[in-house]
Amino acid sequence: MSRFFLNLKNMKNVSKFFKVAAFCLCIAAPNTTMAQIETSISNGQQKSTIDLSSVDKFFEIADKIQLNKDVSENDWKALSRTLGYWGRFAPFEIIPEMLMVAFSDNQQSKRDSILNLPAEIILQDHLARLTQITLINFLDMKEHQKELKLFRETYDFDAIKNRSIDRLKSFLIYPVVDTLIVFPRIALLCQEPDAQFNLIGDIPIIIMDFNMFYKQTEEKRVNFLAHEMFHSYRDNIRAEFVNYSNNYLNLYIELIRIQNEGIADLIDKKGIECLIDDDDPQELIDLILSTYENTPQILNNLDIIVNSYINREISEEQLNKKVNRFFLFGGHANGLYMAKLIKNAGLMDEMLKTFYSPVEFLKLYNKAAKKENIYVLSDEFIKFVENLEKTTQ
Repeated sequence: MSRFFLNLKNMKNVSKFFKVAAFCLCIAAPNTTMAQIETSISNGQQKSTIDLSSVDKFFEIADKIQLNKDVSENDWKALSRTLGYWGRFAPFEIIPEMLMVAFSDNQQSKRDSILNLPAEIILQDHLARLTQITLINFLDMKEHQKELKLFRETYDFDAIKNRSIDRLKSFLIYPVVDTLIVFPRIALLCQEPDAQFNLIGDIPIIIMDFNMFYKQTEEKRVNFLAHEMFHSYRDNIRAEFVNYSNNYLNLYIELIRIQNEGIADLIDKKGIECLIDDDDPQELIDLILSTYENTPQILNNLDIIVNSYINREISEEQLNKKVNRFFLFGGHANGLYMAKLIKNAGLMDEMLKTFYSPVEFLKLYNKAAKKENIYVLSDEFIKFVENLEKTTQ
């Protein structure tokens, strides 16, 4: 599971993933080009499917700090150029700052000030929140660094590949096109407890916190990777016939998102509680839960917006603006609600047969919603989306 990019100053913009990749990539590795990194990966210079260069450099610097040795500018540059930090979406500057604060003996007052930031600041400033959870993670790593280093040396990272592929195949049930299953490169690093999916060129990379990976059970690791492979498999299936250059791109992206995340979440999440972390502020927990529980009303709101466009009450520009980033948390909360409703209605097989078609997902939701006597999307909305899907093929 990926954690949230918390732009809590504007709660409507809370998203499941960090989105400003290009900007942050430039910050992270100013003297290394994306082409160099991409060529390195493509040529097999990364010997394992799981890259640990960021973890190794992190502990190298942490050891220097604890021994009161100087950390040079070249050390920090070398850290920023490792694959994990290169692909990281969040600002790199947080990493060296919190590394020093966590592992230095003379930083107690700064540690306390960050750990005790008022709740109103945490809720209004996503960078403050990100800084705090990064520090908490690093302090935990400091406490358990012996165990973490042993895990890094003894765990068979490559062995998880086949188990994850088998998990995806068993989930999909129907004949799988093996050549379209892409086990992504995984770059483990030390950051906030988060995982993000990124592309370097055309190469899929999962950026994942090492401490989070360490704490997970083997089942959770396998399921998480199967979840991510589902996304790439679905994209590969659709890539052969989808044209995204239509006039209602924002709406279609949102519909893809709730189907894509909703079905994938069935692989590794039993319920909405899996989207919540123990250290999440109560306001965020409440928002996640309410977003999930109010899915029928949220779909009703989307239906009203689309029908207002169909009836020429709003313009195409207004429609695109209103539906842009319509579903909070990257679509996870609402998509999971819909997918679970479909599954509980005995329509799981039908959902997996049409996992590449947003309109079929909506139709299955309607069938399940009728059984539960909850909001059903209008015929006008479904017809509009059917026509929209045709324009993408």
